[in-house]
Amino acid sequence: MKRIVVLVVMLICAVFIFAQSSKQESNQTIQHEASAINIEVPVRVYKGDEFVDDLTIDDFELYEDGILQTIDAVYLIHNTKIIEQEHRVPVKNEIPNPAQPYIPTTSRNFVIMFEIINYLPKIGLAIDHFFNNVVQPNDSIIIVTPQKTYSFNPEAFQKISKAQIADQLKTKLKKDSYLANREYQNLLRDFKDIQRRPYPPDIQEVKKNMLLEIFRKLKSLMYFDEKKALSFADYLKKQEGQKHVFFFYQKYLLPVPPDLSDWDELELFQDISYNTDRIREVFSDSTITCHFLYITDTPADDEGYKQNDFSGKWIDQSAGIFRGFNQISEVTGGISSSSINPEYSFQKAVEASENYYLLSLLSGTRNLKCL
Repeated sequence: MKRIVVLVVMLICAVFIFAQSSKQESNQTIQHEASAINIEVPVRVYKGDEFVDDLTIDDFELYEDGILQTIDAVYLIHNTKIIEQEHRVPVKNEIPNPAQPYIPTTSRNFVIMFEIINYLPKIGLAIDHFFNNVVQPNDSIIIVTPQKTYSFNPEAFQKISKAQIADQLKTKLKKDSYLANREYQNLLRDFKDIQRRPYPPDIQEVKKNMLLEIFRKLKSLMYFDEKKALSFADYLKKQEGQKHVFFFYQKYLLPVPPDLSDWDELELFQDISYNTDRIREVFSDSTITCHFLYITDTPADDEGYKQNDFSGKWIDQSAGIFRGFNQISEVTGGISSSSINPEYSFQKAVEASENYYLLSLLSGTRNLKCL
């Protein structure tokens, strides 16, 4: 039975125009302009956990705004190599030069983002796996830590080994995570000290207010920079080749002061707001594959202080972020995982990014007349 994969996508509005002009001896100059719009749509098809690698061009349907489009070619790609390709026979004069079929750019741009509170050894193992088993000489790599951004071009691997780069990166990630979250760690330690310190019954209200104020400060540290996310997507859109984003996000827990009034409990609700639809639209329109890797391991301070170290209620403030980026990973063809083991989640995401179909659309010609 024929397998049809129906894809409803927002096509990329990147137009490349090839112009030819001729001058005629008249009162008007007529410019004939033939334009070709190359649109690439990466697609991953799975049956269970297995990637389906035997689809043909007739197994795909592609829609733009509910209108069925003509797919001109399908490429099966593994890493950066085109394993198989299938082209439709072009209609006469449909494209400027049918004898030279369009060849997609398969170079890879990797972006690994870490929004973490504590560096974990298994994050280090994920970094080792990436540099030892994934990176190839022509790959472009951007690493975003909670503090800084590091860029590695292909020439970097000619000067230093992959293992050395991985070790240096792990050292930087540990330092950056610590520096970026010092305030969180200090506030968590203050909360612990106040919570454990005995107070006379007549000033229990003072203790509660002190803990509530620390809670407010901890909550204020968590925010989502929507403008930065949109600018980042716009930057990636301009890069050639395939873009693979791996976003490590660690659960953000806040200790809740005890014996809160109904009014005070209103502050427990998350008030982080951002335009999920807009972010999802921009990422899906940028040929980006985004993988969201949610780390459920409970964060701790630099003394190892964790949730179970004292009685009390903790709330997870990262639910909204999880929902938003879970949707982004879905619309971009990536995966979303929630695990205590970031190394395993990362390996699964990398495997998912290595095999995909690339659907190519090439528009017909059009003549524009200019006086």
